[in-house]
Amino acid sequence: MIKITLPAGVTIATTSGPAPESAWLVIAAPAGIEPTQAALVASGAFSVLLTHDRGVAQPDAKGRALAEAALADGCVVAFAFAALADAMACSKWLRKAVAE
Repeated sequence: MIKITLPAGVTIATTSGPAPESAWLVIAAPAGIEPTQAALVASGAFSVLLTHDRGVAQPDAKGRALAEAALADGCVVAFAFAALADAMACSKWLRKAVAE
């Protein structure tokens, strides 16, 4: 399991996605921003979308580094999944990192 380091105050939400190939999103937002789909496309905001193949519940090392850097810079990150089970596993992984 790849470890991810998140800045203080990150919040996590799981929601249905906008398209069949990304039917589920796990959204991580820095302190002061709600983890919503609207936050991903807010005017003047920068966000990151990391897609995952079916059966993959975590980003690879490059994706993890991108997510860490984006959140540290105040950006919202969405992890997209085709399967709810993968999204839930990612959410659990991220929530564990928030608790550490």
